[in-house]
Amino acid sequence: EEEEDNPHMMEKVLDSHALELEALASHLRTLLNQVHDTTVLLQLQLASSQNKLLRAEVSFQMWLTWMSLAGLVGSIFGMNLHSGLEWEAASPMHTTEGDPSWAFVEILIGTVAGTAIGGVLTTMLLFYCGVLVR
Repeated sequence: EEEEDNPHMMEKVLDSHALELEALASHLRTLLNQVHDTTVLLQLQLASSQNKLLRAEVSFQMWLTWMSLAGLVGSIFGMNLHSGLEWEAASPMHTTEGDPSWAFVEILIGTVAGTAIGGVLTTMLLFYCGVLVR
């Protein structure tokens, strides 16, 4: 009778161990799924941060382009080339020919206004096209 119980007892022990192994395997699968989900979440957060950085870079590059164009205008007028603007009438308060011209102030205001307006319009266009997003 003892020999008959021994195989029956061994079967119960093996079944018990098999159930424990199945529970451990299930727990391990759950942990692996959680690790995978965490990895995916971190990759999405990294991609989001990278997109924000790229949007900031596009905005910065766009404003630098407009400022470079303003510098180009300043360098063209700063080359001491005779353009005829130097013979323009002096300020309304001074009528002598040796007084400075208002052309410099007009060009300066036009360049600053053009740079600001161009930058704002380009920013609005990039928002409209979806490149820059809040």
